Amino acid sequence: MSSINKNECERDSSSASASDDDDYDDNVEEENVFGEQEEEINILEQVQGLFSTDIFSNVIEMFRTYQSKFDLIEFLKKHNIHSQYDYIRLINYIRHEKPSIDDLKQLKSSKSPPWSDDKYFETVIENDPALQFDIEEDLSQLGDLAISSTDDQENNQLKKANERIRQLEEMVDTLKSMTSRLLDDQSTGATTTTPKAQTKDDIQDNGMDTVRTESYLQSIKENVDIFRNKIVLDVGCGTGILSMACVKYGHAKMVIAVDMSDMIYDAMAIA
Repeated sequence: MSSINKNECERDSSSASASDDDDYDDNVEEENVFGEQEEEINILEQVQGLFSTDIFSNVIEMFRTYQSKFDLIEFLKKHNIHSQYDYIRLINYIRHEKPSIDDLKQLKSSKSPPWSDDKYFETVIENDPALQFDIEEDLSQLGDLAISSTDDQENNQLKKANERIRQLEEMVDTLKSMTSRLLDDQSTGATTTTPKAQTKDDIQDNGMDTVRTESYLQSIKENVDIFRNKIVLDVGCGTGILSMACVKYGHAKMVIAVDMSDMIYDAMAIA
């Protein structure tokens, strides 16, 4: 065989091999897609009830029918069933032992529930559609319900707590600014202005608050000797503006600010 013919044969063989590889990949991909479709279809097939011999049109319909008496979501949460393996053992346990709904409801949460034995990996019904139900994906089909792991719940709580902290920090910054400005304005005799529109009642209330606060501040300034180096008790301190005035203008040794409302936390933060 000439060298030219030999090279041509090698190229033909290589092309044929590549073609075979492409065909194999296509076949594998088709099998994977078919397998996924088969699993999706399986949970929509008819299924025997967990607590009776009744036949339901599909797994979703079965759980929805039971929901008023046996809420799958709540049961999984109560017994900390988050993995598919635990769910499979639970279904097989029910199939094997045939407990009633009341029996399951009376079970207390435990680290070793009755379905924890590996023997419950053995199926009772071949190709049981109930076992194909994915508690991480298919559970959402039962309605506006979901089951999250303990980690997810903790993360959600942490996010809410961080958001609340951020809001409180913004509130504290605002109150600090308002209090500082009010103290400065009162000491110089200036009045604060509010950018937003106010009603007649708002103006009247604000006017009364301003007059009252100015009167207290003036009294503190004019009676420094009463406050100097003394321990002052401010009952109903609110944001603590007068408490701080006793320190700033009255030169009090210590001020104990007391308030029954949650405003005391704002006063603490401002101080």
